[in-house]
Amino acid sequence: MRGSRGFGSGQRGFSLIEMLIVMAILGLIAVILTVAVSKTLKRQRLETAAQQLKSFVDRAYVETSQTGLGVFVQIGAVQANGTRTVSLVEDTNSNGTPESTDTVLGTETITADIVLSNSAVAANQWPTVGGALTLLCDTMGRAVDPTTNRQIQSEAQVTLTHVEMTGSGTLKPRFNFTLGVTPLWRPTTTKTRY
Repeated sequence: MRGSRGFGSGQRGFSLIEMLIVMAILGLIAVILTVAVSKTLKRQRLETAAQQLKSFVDRAYVETSQTGLGVFVQIGAVQANGTRTVSLVEDTNSNGTPESTDTVLGTETITADIVLSNSAVAANQWPTVGGALTLLCDTMGRAVDPTTNRQIQSEAQVTLTHVEMTGSGTLKPRFNFTLGVTPLWRPTTTKTRY
């Protein structure tokens, strides 16, 4: 009966051990892919946040051009949940000072996983008004320090990085984005590895 191809004629299926080994390998591959995708998404979220903030700050100039009124960009303090709110506020009475009666034109939220800090160089720091980092885009398209009502002399900068890239964080490569506003209102972003 050598030519017969019956059930017991040398064909065999997978053993339970072989199936478990294959499942363990597939599980390990899934974990590695999940970690890699998670890190990529975090890096992408930082890059997206920097570009969105730049566009939002750039919008101040557009609003000023359309309304003929100055527009403040205010970056609020860190909230209890770790987020920050960035606001565009119209200088309704044109006095160069942010007030509660001014009109809010829009807000943007910086999520808790994105760390935003003022420039380490004093000459490049955003002025602080009422606990918020504040710049005014005046009707001439200049970046004005609302605490002095004078045009800034050097680029005002804030830095964005991912919380897992700070201190002993594990997200690598480490980089940040510097958002700058030049004395003639022009937002820029620069990516720096560290």
